[in-house]
Amino acid sequence: MPKRAMPTERKPRIPTTPKKQKAFEQKYISAQQLAARWGVSPSAIYHGKCDARLLRRITLGPRTIRFLLQEVIELEEKKNNVAA
Repeated sequence: MPKRAMPTERKPRIPTTPKKQKAFEQKYISAQQLAARWGVSPSAIYHGKCDARLLRRITLGPRTIRFLLQEVIELEEKKNNVAA
């Protein structure tokens, strides 16, 4: 009998109702939104350049990744404090 893999953390699902969608968007940011926020290309985010490698990627599907908005804000504040 093959061994079962240990259960992992459950992936957040993309919500279908408007109320849940709004809460989801407040918590997560897409690669395109992050690229626009930082003024870089989306490919720089996908390839881990421009400090995106410091953020935890959350994979929601084969072509969908998100980042925690709180981590993005903390990284931006940390970079601003170092620069000042």
